[in-house]
Parts: sequence; C-alpha cells; structure tokens
Amino acid sequence: MHTFGTKRPFTSDIFEELAGDEAAAENTPATLEGYLAHSEWVYLQTTLQRHGGRISETAEALGISRKNLWEKLRRHRLAEEQNQKH
Repeated sequence: MHTFGTKRPFTSDIFEELAGDEAAAENTPATLEGYLAHSEWVYLQTTLQRHGGRISETAEALGISRKNLWEKLRRHRLAEEQNQKH
C-alpha cells in the first residue's frame, strides 16, 4: 500500500473499492483525461473552501504560485465563482 499526501492508504485495487457502487460509476468520467480534470477540480474546490477562498493561502497549501492557481481556476471556471464572492 502507498499513501499520497494523505493519511488514508492508497490501495492498488480500485476495482474492489468501486465494485457495486453504481453512483460512483455513473459520475466517473469516461476518459483518463476527464478523470484527472475532474479530480483536479474537486481538489481545487476543496482546498479553496478549506482556506476560506483566500488565493494566497490556497496556492501555498497546494505548493503552486498564485498565478498558476488563477490559471487553473480559469480553466476549471472556478475563477468566476471566486470573483463573485469577493
């Protein structure tokens, strides 16, 4: 088993984890590119919420520059949400 940035162990048998979970199967993007984009969107949104929408703190927590974070937010259309909140 491996861990990647969390205390939760990473198991290599994702098929067992998802077996019988129809809701997860329906919401899983069909392509790897789609899955990665969706995962990044969820991670950005969660991290933004954890830091109260503060861009500098969020970027620091993610280990990226503020510019890079803004580019990701624009790509995922989260930038519009941030601008509406502030």
